[in-house]
Amino acid sequence: MGDLYGILPKVEKVVSEQKALGKAGKTIRLDISALYAFCNWCIQRDFLADNPLRKISKISAEPKSIRRALTEQELERIFQVIVANQDIFGYWMALLPVACACGFRCNALKALTVHHLDEENRLVKLIACKAKNRKESLKAISPEMIQLMLDSYHSGTPARFNEKYYARVDASQKPPKEALLYVPSHPARELDKLLDLARVPKATAEGKIDFHASRASCATFFLAIGATMKEAQVALDHSDQRITDRYYAKAHTARMH
Repeated sequence: MGDLYGILPKVEKVVSEQKALGKAGKTIRLDISALYAFCNWCIQRDFLADNPLRKISKISAEPKSIRRALTEQELERIFQVIVANQDIFGYWMALLPVACACGFRCNALKALTVHHLDEENRLVKLIACKAKNRKESLKAISPEMIQLMLDSYHSGTPARFNEKYYARVDASQKPPKEALLYVPSHPARELDKLLDLARVPKATAEGKIDFHASRASCATFFLAIGATMKEAQVALDHSDQRITDRYYAKAHTARMH
């Protein structure tokens, strides 16, 4: 507790050092929030009379890099590469459209099995331990996406790629059972290979493409076909519509023209 007294200059020095090392403002802000909350707890328990961090400068949580959404034309070129290289990129045939159409995060996609699909009600269950907010949820998805995932599963593609990965990286562990999709350990790196072969620029004036940008694509496609901002928010599992609107929904230059 004694270390908390007069801690403000020390914390500000660490913040400056972390910024110099390139750490994202949001990450630093979360660290400070945890320490700030601990100080408030100390006040409630009468261990401190005042919060030593009450005058700390506000840290910007603006992202260091902006992601852009894939266009339909870019997706078409990518799928041409996937079809031509099934042995290498076959798992993307289901993974990429599900990621872009449903907006599920990487961990949620990895955890999906046949038991998480409700074909009759057109729902998919996202398990709590793989969700960002650690809450289980049911997401409405199109029959086409359900069928695509089932086709992927019955084709044996996820099982084949999982077995290959675990045999190469960690033979002591068994691959996941009944996975609907195969998600590589470094999806952004593997996506870069596809972008290169499809001659889709990774970075433009509108932002960069990585695997997480599939969520920006999802929000953009949702709104382009007439969905409300609330529907896009629910699809992406955001706590606030402003997150969806500010960071994920994009305005394509070609569409603006």
